[in-house]
Amino acid sequence: MPSTRGGGPHAMRLTRSFWPLAIIGLLVAAVPAQADDMADCDDDSDADRTIAACTAVIQRNPSDSIAFYNRSAAYLKKGQRDRAIEDYTTAIRLSPDDSLALQKRGDLLKEKGLCDAAIADYDNVLKISPRDTLALARRGDCHKILGNYQRAIADYSEALKFSPRFVAALQGRAGAYRRSKNYDLALADFNAAIRINPEQPRIFAERGFLHASRKNWDAAIADLSEALKREPGLSGAFAVRGVAYSNKREPAKAIADLSEAIRLSPRNSFAFHHRGIVHRRLKQFESALADQTEALRLRPNFADAYNSRGNVWRDKQDLAKAVEDYSAAIRLQPQTILYLNARGFAYEKLNDREKAIADFRAVVAIDPNDATATQALQRLSRKR
Repeated sequence: MPSTRGGGPHAMRLTRSFWPLAIIGLLVAAVPAQADDMADCDDDSDADRTIAACTAVIQRNPSDSIAFYNRSAAYLKKGQRDRAIEDYTTAIRLSPDDSLALQKRGDLLKEKGLCDAAIADYDNVLKISPRDTLALARRGDCHKILGNYQRAIADYSEALKFSPRFVAALQGRAGAYRRSKNYDLALADFNAAIRINPEQPRIFAERGFLHASRKNWDAAIADLSEALKREPGLSGAFAVRGVAYSNKREPAKAIADLSEAIRLSPRNSFAFHHRGIVHRRLKQFESALADQTEALRLRPNFADAYNSRGNVWRDKQDLAKAVEDYSAAIRLQPQTILYLNARGFAYEKLNDREKAIADFRAVVAIDPNDATATQALQRLSRKR
């Protein structure tokens, strides 16, 4: 029967099939139920049967680390991740050098967003197997999630040193380069990954995100369309392609893509926010307000959505509400010039000269060369 494990600390269980037939016959004759349980515990074809068999093995021998590992894999197959983590933890306690159990637990912790704990597991894997490229790449993923981009890049680069065609490491490093705004290096890695695996939709999607970051809208649309051709359910690809169409002033295509992103992922605050921007450009103010409000319900600390909703209130001549939303954006991001200038203009329209001057001066303190604030201060100084 197929085993769920192989090598390392599990050699004893796996060599059972090589015992002399006479000994196996005696064992089976003496303890047929135990032999069946051990065989079923090693068989990964039926998760429920594996769980039942491994549980029986564990009841007879609570120190059987392989039974805990195999039961973990069966729980994972059934989607019971917390129970899988518990069993991997016991397997690791019983067999601390079990790199497979450490790797699997690290992966599950990463999925749960517990990246610090996952990194500790990957660290231990790499103490046992320093050239384990999967552990290096997964640790890089965690560093990237935590915003430690240079450490992520170092891990991906180490993995690529041992396996130069490791697509996941190329893709991961490209993502870390993109987030740290090293766009040329990111593009080189995405291109290399696509040359190796031209059918992977998510690499096209991420390269499309990179082109969008550089405001290269046509290239972004081309890559995101390739991604969606291969995997039509990518909500993020629809959302970013919608933003690209919006910036190309193609509102019908933008709204269609952003709406599809929302249909696929109803909690996509990014898509609601950008669809609201398109509605505002079309002077569909109620729809714009509804979208920005939903974006804020989904993501209460979304400063850009507050600013965008403030713009809609300003267009509707409700300057008090505009100031309220601009102020919320500024509380979240006090150094953002766009928000300060927007509130300064709203105060100016409300004839609150002192508050307008305060906002424009705050902008100049951040960037003395900001022409918008400088001109506004000159204009307000003439209104004395």
